Amino acid sequence: MSDKSNSGSAGTPLNSGSYSLYPARRRGKHKIFIGMAPGVGKTYRMLEEGHALKHEGLDVVVGLLETHGRKDTADKAEGLEIVPRKEYSRGELTLTDMDTDAILKRCLATSPSLREAAPTGSGVTLEDSLTLRYRNRREPPSLLASPLGRRLRPPHRFASTPQLVLIDELAHTNVPGSPREKRYQDVEVVLAAGIDVYSTMNVQHLESLNDLVARITGVVVRERVPDRILDEADEIVVVDVTPETLQERLLEGKIYAPQKIQQSLDNFFQRRNLIALRELALREVADNVEENAIALRARFPNASTANGQFCNIHERVLVCVSTYPNSVQLLRRGARLANYMNAPLYTLFVADPERFLTKEESLHIHTCEKLCKEFEGSFIRVTNSNVANAIAQVAEKYRITQIVIGESQRTSFGGALLTRWQMFLKGSLTQKLVRLLKNIDLHIIASEKMVSRK
Repeated sequence: MSDKSNSGSAGTPLNSGSYSLYPARRRGKHKIFIGMAPGVGKTYRMLEEGHALKHEGLDVVVGLLETHGRKDTADKAEGLEIVPRKEYSRGELTLTDMDTDAILKRCLATSPSLREAAPTGSGVTLEDSLTLRYRNRREPPSLLASPLGRRLRPPHRFASTPQLVLIDELAHTNVPGSPREKRYQDVEVVLAAGIDVYSTMNVQHLESLNDLVARITGVVVRERVPDRILDEADEIVVVDVTPETLQERLLEGKIYAPQKIQQSLDNFFQRRNLIALRELALREVADNVEENAIALRARFPNASTANGQFCNIHERVLVCVSTYPNSVQLLRRGARLANYMNAPLYTLFVADPERFLTKEESLHIHTCEKLCKEFEGSFIRVTNSNVANAIAQVAEKYRITQIVIGESQRTSFGGALLTRWQMFLKGSLTQKLVRLLKNIDLHIIASEKMVSRK
């Protein structure tokens, strides 16, 4: 993968994953531990899994650990190798931050050819060697004839032992003078070298949620992570506790120093804020799961899935309206259902291609469309002589989970009269939908009593 924002110490762009001159190792796997707020236990959980994998024989190192003075977290890191931080002098101050180059050297130290690729005093950095390793075979001969190209002699072998680096606080802004501005950019360099990474972040640091988090909490988050980092992650784990448990941890001094506890409770750690942030974290992961399932289905359309169905994580409500007068009541009922489920609302009208609507029927459908927009829903109009099939197709396209229809009448969905004999031969719309729809709840609303049943 390419990271155009990365740059070497001399300002040279480092597009580590863009090219492939020599057979490249796979990109490292990235697992992110995400939580609703500081103190939920993301770092502790990451360290816990690191210990478990080390016990199984994996080579695990801590690239960067932020304990924030929490004794439990510091104790959990005991027994794991921690890569020393790099020091940056700023006048009389000495700042420290993650040493990405040291992490790469430590994790790839078992590769003799890598040491040959960047010999001491050669002027070739380890990141330079990693950059050239991934260059494309179609690179012009001038590159291969360059001093850098001559110094890097294939074949380049990698360490055979699986490598895992634990890196805390993905959204962190690096100290001035660092090769890259953000820690997530350092993580991308490590991943491009074929090293697996476990990292942590809070949901409020996600770029697309920045404005929403500011409205919820009144706090503008300055350190942010692009959504693509979460999208490209191989695994996302929600570290979840109840708002009450988190507030108890805060009061016990397990998150911040005593002088900051009351201020935190009065501001960011208010219960209503934590409830909203918790829902954001859970929904973000649910979105990720659903999008991955959809992408997998698009990539392998013939692959079998459970019951042959598509993946729906979030609720979505579809109200089927017709020229029948109770359509407005159906729409209101569907809107209440969507609001209760915090789900998007869709309204569908299937027009009969062999029949024109009267002026009164057209006005009625227009009223339904207007009401749907008032409920902030999406109005869908399709033309199809097979109403049941049309509903099923729309349900699959928009990944609907709940469908609201009126009880069967002596009129079809488009308004044409049906005899009882025709209904017996063809089957009612409800019967057809029951046969066509799987894993979708069907709400049949009576025209007078308005009783919902499935």
